[in-house]
Amino acid sequence: MKAARFILPLLFMLLLALPQLNAWLHVWQFEQTKENRDFASFPELNVNNLDAYPKAFDEYVNDAFSFRTPLLDAFKWIKFHFWHVSPSTEHSTIGLDGWYFMTKDEQKIVAGKMDFSDEELELFREEWDERAAFLDSLGITYRWLICPLKHYVYTDKLPFNMVVSKRPKRVEQLRQYLEQYHPGLMIDPTEALKAARDSVKVYYRLDNHWNYEAGYTAYVELMRSLQKSHPDIQIEPHDAFLWQDITKDNGFHRSTLGLEETEQDRVPTPLASTVEPISYGFPITPGFPYPDQYEKSFRSNDTTKLRILVIRDSFGDHLMPFVTESFSESVFIFDSWQYTLHRKVILQVKPDIVVFSSLETHIKHVIQDYPAYE
Repeated sequence: MKAARFILPLLFMLLLALPQLNAWLHVWQFEQTKENRDFASFPELNVNNLDAYPKAFDEYVNDAFSFRTPLLDAFKWIKFHFWHVSPSTEHSTIGLDGWYFMTKDEQKIVAGKMDFSDEELELFREEWDERAAFLDSLGITYRWLICPLKHYVYTDKLPFNMVVSKRPKRVEQLRQYLEQYHPGLMIDPTEALKAARDSVKVYYRLDNHWNYEAGYTAYVELMRSLQKSHPDIQIEPHDAFLWQDITKDNGFHRSTLGLEETEQDRVPTPLASTVEPISYGFPITPGFPYPDQYEKSFRSNDTTKLRILVIRDSFGDHLMPFVTESFSESVFIFDSWQYTLHRKVILQVKPDIVVFSSLETHIKHVIQDYPAYE
C-alpha cells in the first residue's frame, strides 16, 4: 500500500506526459483522421501581435495531439456501437435503414428556420438583375441549378426526431419570387430525383453528396430547360454510357461517425467520342482548399456544339461526365462555394451558356459580398 501511494501518482503523471513524449520520440505514429477541414498548423510567434498566439497554439495542440486519432476512433466506436447515437451530432445524425444525414444548417433549413426574409428575397432579385444585364448584353443563356439536400429526396429515411417544415421549402420560396423577374432561371430537380430513386439510388448513404445517377437526372433536367432556348442541344441517353459497379469506401458520414462499412456505387465511363481535357490556367480563388479542383475544362472535336461554363461546387463532379458530352467545350469553375459571376472568365471563354450550380445549403452565398479577386 505504501508503494502504491508513490507508483499510482507516477503512472498518472507518465500517462499525462506520454502524448508529449511520443510527439518527441515518434514511437507510435498515427495519421490524422480526415474531418473535411484543414488542421491547424504550428503558429508563428509575432511579437507585434502576441494576443492571437495562445488561441492559435491551443488550436494547434488540439489538432496535433499525439493520440488524437486512436482516441477519437475509440470514442466514435463506443458511442455508435454501444449507445447507438451519433458521436458527432454537430455534423451527422443517424437515420433509418442505414442512412445518415447532415445536421447543423441542413437541419435548420429542413425545419424551416432559415427561410428567406422579404429583404433577402429582394437582394436575390437585385443580384440576378445585375447578372442578367451582363449576360444578356453578351447574348448568353443562363440558368441556376440547385442541388437539393438529401433530406428532401429521402425524407422517409430521416430520423424520427428531425422536424420537417410543412411550408414550401426555401428554394421553392425563392424560385416563386424570382420567377416574376427572371422566368425559367431556377432549376430544382428534387421531384425528378424523388421519381428516380424508386428504381436507383441517387444519394450516398454514407455521404451528403448525390451520386452519378442523380447527376444524370439533374443533367437531363438542365438540358431540357436549355433546349427551350437552344433546341439543337442533344441529351445523351443513359444507356449510351458504360456504367461500372465499384465499392465506395469513403464519405462524410463514414468519417464523422467512424464507420468501417462500404457501399456500392455506379460510375459512368465517358463515351468513345472524344472529350479531351484542356486548361485556361485561371487564377484560383484565394484560400480555396482544393486548388486542383478549381478549373476543370474539356474540349470535344465536334465544333458544331455550343460552349458552356459551369460555376459549381463539389456536386458538379457528378454532372461533368454528362455535360461534357453535350457541348464542344465545357469549363467548370469551383470557386470555393461563392458562385460569383466571374466576368473575366466569361469574357475569355466566350460561352454560349452559363450555369450556376449551387448546393441548397449555400444558395445564400450568391448575395454575399466577396473580395473582388476576379
